[in-house]
Amino acid sequence: MAHFKSFFRSYGLFFSITLGCFCPFLHEFSELYFAYLLMPMLFFVFVRIHAPIHALHWSHALLLLWNFGFPCLAFLFVRALGSSTEFAMAAFLCAVTPTGTAAPVVMTFLEGRMEYVVLAFLLTTLSFTFGIPFLFPFFYGVETPGLSMVILQKVSGVVLLPMFLAIICRLVYPQSQDWGRKAQDFSFLLWQCLIILICSQMSHSVMVNREVLYAIPPSFLIALSICILNFTAGHFLGGKRFGRECSQSLGQKNCSLTILVALLYATPTIALGPSLYIMCHNTWNAIQIARHEKSKKRLEKERPEKEHTETMGS
Repeated sequence: MAHFKSFFRSYGLFFSITLGCFCPFLHEFSELYFAYLLMPMLFFVFVRIHAPIHALHWSHALLLLWNFGFPCLAFLFVRALGSSTEFAMAAFLCAVTPTGTAAPVVMTFLEGRMEYVVLAFLLTTLSFTFGIPFLFPFFYGVETPGLSMVILQKVSGVVLLPMFLAIICRLVYPQSQDWGRKAQDFSFLLWQCLIILICSQMSHSVMVNREVLYAIPPSFLIALSICILNFTAGHFLGGKRFGRECSQSLGQKNCSLTILVALLYATPTIALGPSLYIMCHNTWNAIQIARHEKSKKRLEKERPEKEHTETMGS
């Protein structure tokens, strides 16, 4: 059973990404079940943590600066290479997207400080909500009336309800903080289902908008480059203490928000950038979790041998 769980953790995400990409018809379930999959995952995260404000660290300020400075540089760099405004805006949206809603969940699988990632999620989401209506018209030249309210409604319904439920459970039944740890495998299964739906939605969008097929190679290269730079920058900005957490906060993005912005106020070609970014960051998450599980198995195997050696020595 333990071997199966380890295999499930290590390679399950690769299976989910592949299944979602090759089953575009599953996108029909995305709108219906997306929130129902995400909300229990967030509940099990929130019920484990105390007030995330205690996790506030100076690197959160650097994270916010990067999340708004890097997109501007990415836009200017892509334009300087002679690419169209659409590809430059795809780069901008990939980079400016806030921390992914499921990033704290991933951090629990990696056994890191999820409070740090929860706070990064809250800070980047709020800054994005009120910053993108000004930045988007500046770079793309299209007004975005009411965009802040659209994003707030999209995020608050999914995030605030599980947060309040978790707070109530902690107050009424303090032992409920153990639920998150016990439900890790269940949360991982929900996350796999979520990735299947997200990848199927991306696959369906490409099939429906056949004209964007030619834009896939450059868009993928842009998304991959920004994904690598985000995860790498986070590792250095977080320092030795929070390198892994900051890396996850910058690298894993809530791309559904920027896809929404692109489809409402821009073009499907621009939306292709954050759509492909989903595949990039989830592939890296799968690799991280596989490496973490392999490392855990190695440590568990070495521990009895070490204890046996110490016993023989004494």
